[in-house]
Amino acid sequence: MNPRVRRGLAAALTAAALALLGACAQPEPPEVAADPPPEQPLPVLTVDQQNAVLAAVGDAMATADASADADALAPRVAGPAAEMRGASYALQSASDGELVPQPFTSEQQVTVVGATDEWPRAFMAVTVEPEGGTVPLILSLRQNGPRDPYVLLGWSRLLPGVQTPSVAAPTIGSAQLGGDAEGLVLTPIETLEHFADLLWNPESAYADEFGSDPYRPLIQDERDTLAQSVDEAGEVTMGATAGLPLVAFQTADGGAITMGSVESTVELTKTVEGSTLSVGGEIASALGADEVEVASALTATYLQSVTFYIPPAGSEDPVQLIGAERVLMSVTQE
Repeated sequence: MNPRVRRGLAAALTAAALALLGACAQPEPPEVAADPPPEQPLPVLTVDQQNAVLAAVGDAMATADASADADALAPRVAGPAAEMRGASYALQSASDGELVPQPFTSEQQVTVVGATDEWPRAFMAVTVEPEGGTVPLILSLRQNGPRDPYVLLGWSRLLPGVQTPSVAAPTIGSAQLGGDAEGLVLTPIETLEHFADLLWNPESAYADEFGSDPYRPLIQDERDTLAQSVDEAGEVTMGATAGLPLVAFQTADGGAITMGSVESTVELTKTVEGSTLSVGGEIASALGADEVEVASALTATYLQSVTFYIPPAGSEDPVQLIGAERVLMSVTQE
């Protein structure tokens, strides 16, 4: 009798898994430093302007969510944020409404506002807990030019049990940093690249650069469990590629807070002739089925929005992941 391997990606980092993270401990939003930073340009937005932008983003998301129409996200939601929400709508449709997008809100409790005379201009917001959610969100918004609207480029769920950095008050503003900003233990670009390597490879040479967090163990458990379950019929290969930082701001201690994206893939390959390799769960749902048989190879692609605190140069503290969100973007078969 042919061996059959059934694997539903039970350990996949789905909405339920991240919800369990939220139930473990209540994350705290960044503290606001009382003392102003050294001389710098004025903040790019007033508090009222920030709230107006966030309200417009919230309205766009609510309209798009109501009809599961990715086109309705424009022009206020773009980049990775629009890609991830659009993929969530596709998954909702393929699963006949069983898998729905994660709860969202743009109602802020703390903001990190850029201080610059140039473009692009940006700010971040830590929200209240969205209705139906268990943890606040971290939003990244950017204006590319003087005639462009501020758009939501990405969001993460604030992870429980991690310490967030202190930032300048929004009436003072925080210096905006580039992806190659110096004066940090790692640049924002290096942070994303090294994390992408570590995400799928716990033995990465960069492992000591990052503090512990509740997100990576879920990804690594998923990889290990999946590898064990397909061993009789095939093999699993995982990889990750870093995108560019969306925004980065200086923190009160001279470090940085930054958000960017990481694309990861999980590939199942049938290697034992005559065996049967099947997959269920979210991956099968994306293909409109409860279970899918892998004829040759199957690749699931995920997009993750990740937020980090990067200590200043000379610090002995590690880089800390403080927020994460992941969405299944596509499933392809050979």
